[in-house]
Amino acid sequence: MPPKMSRSTDQAWAESFGAAISRPRLPQGAGWLTFAEVQDKYKLGQKRTYRMLKELINKGLLQKYCGYLKKGNRLTLQVWYRPTALQSDKTR
Repeated sequence: MPPKMSRSTDQAWAESFGAAISRPRLPQGAGWLTFAEVQDKYKLGQKRTYRMLKELINKGLLQKYCGYLKKGNRLTLQVWYRPTALQSDKTR
C-alpha cells in the first residue's frame, strides 16, 4: 500500500489546482466577438443569429472559441467567434 500523503501536500495540491481552474481562458488575437456582440453588430434576433453562426462555422468561414470569463467570483463559460480570414498564419 502506498504511503499516506501529508496534509500539507494535499493542501498545496488543492491550492495550486484551485488557482489553475480560477483563471479566465480568453481567446488570443483580434476580432473576437461574443454572441451578444454579434447580435448587436448585425441587428439580428436570437434565432437568426444562432442560425447564421452555425452556417458560417459549417462553411469554414467562422472560427469558434470556447473559454471562460470571470464574472465576480465565478468562472462562466463564454463562446467567442471571429472570421477565419482574421486568423494569423501561425494558427492555420
